[in-house]
Formats: sequence, C-alpha cells, structure tokens
Amino acid sequence: MILIFRGKAATGKSSLAAMIQEKYKFRVLSKDTIFDELLAKGYSNKDANAISYDNLVQEIIKYHQLNTNVVVDVGLAHTPYFMQFLAKIKDDNLDLHLFLFICSNDEIWKDRIQQRINNPTVLNQSFLSFEEATNHYNHYEIAPLENECIIDSAQSFEFMLETIEKVLDYYSRVEIA
Repeated sequence: MILIFRGKAATGKSSLAAMIQEKYKFRVLSKDTIFDELLAKGYSNKDANAISYDNLVQEIIKYHQLNTNVVVDVGLAHTPYFMQFLAKIKDDNLDLHLFLFICSNDEIWKDRIQQRINNPTVLNQSFLSFEEATNHYNHYEIAPLENECIIDSAQSFEFMLETIEKVLDYYSRVEIA
C-alpha cells in the first residue's frame, strides 16, 4: 500500500507521516529529505528538485515490488505538477492512496509557517514570511484529484489519522469484496 501525501508547506504532511510510520511501521519517503541531501552535496536547487522526484518514483516502484507499505511525503501542492509526477509511475497495479493536505485556518497555518522560519529544520526552508508563503501558493492551482482525499490539518492529528484510517479501511473492504 502506498500513501502519497501532498500539499502546501506546514500542513502536517511530515508529522502525520511520522505518526503512521510509528503506529503502522510504514516506510516513509520524503522528497525534502532527498532534496536536502542533494543540496548538501552541492547540487543546484533545479537539479536537486528533478533528481528528488525521479528518486521517489524509483523508490515507490521498488517498495511496491517488495510489497512494503510506504508513505510518500512529496509536497507538490500544484495539481498539474502532481499529475506529472503520477504519470511517471507507470505501474497500474500500484495500490496508491492519494491525500491532499490543506489548512483551512489561516491563523494556524501562519503560526506553523512562523515556527518553521524561527526554527528551520530543513535546508530548503525558503519562506521568510507568511506573506511570502501565501504569495507563492497563490500562483498554484491546488485542487483535489477525483480519487484524492482531503486532509484538513486545522483538525487535530488524531482526527487526521482517523480520517486516513477510514479511507484505508474502506479501500481494504472494497478490495476484499
């Protein structure tokens, strides 16, 4: 089973992926982790970005072949870019479950962005203000795909985890039937 989390920065993708890793022992693949490693090795942002997504595709296919459950924290809030990423995964037999993370409360999102600015934990933390983050994402088309579940991180992590569990439970019942 492969869960793909996408959405804006600071919407809880990585935190929820870590919770699923701990609770269900899923493997977590993070675009940002790969990207940061490449930046540390001296790659340009453009090259690190392209290589990161290519590596994620290879890793998704590898773990699918190994029948390993994986959460992929991919970012890609911009729907057209996400669709390009999905097109690179050419295996129709993948058990993919797609989740778009949003934050419906701008004050909560603003606080999270500010926390990241004050305590950067990744090399690619590029926003210097909430306004900059807002302007950045205003240029994006962020819309769920037909088969994508929306996770609102203005809710508690427990509620978000329950939502994902309900989706997975539903699909496992459908596949068994």
